[in-house]
Amino acid sequence: MDIRELFKLTDISFTLTQALTGHAYNKHYLHRFHITTDDKCPCDNSTSQTLDHLFRECPRFGKLRLDHEFLCHGHLGVSPYELRSLMRKRSALQSYTDMVNSILSDLKKFNNT
Repeated sequence: MDIRELFKLTDISFTLTQALTGHAYNKHYLHRFHITTDDKCPCDNSTSQTLDHLFRECPRFGKLRLDHEFLCHGHLGVSPYELRSLMRKRSALQSYTDMVNSILSDLKKFNNT
């Protein structure tokens, strides 16, 4: 993926940068630096709260994920989490960035930190 092409297709936000670099406010990342006492997601208190978990599995964000996946798979025929695929359809890329922005903006409240 050419990052310059991504910059042309979407507005690069703070939260999208977090998702692309993996340096987000998720507990797995924070635990690495001893900012949180554990890396467990509050959704079940046993699953590591990685970005992959948040974007693809966490029940807390199921509606956002379902809407995004339905648009990508059901209407546009693109992979919902593969950036090269998303970049082929502007609406799919916008859906992904909206989902990422919403999830990562909500993490502090969700994690009670």
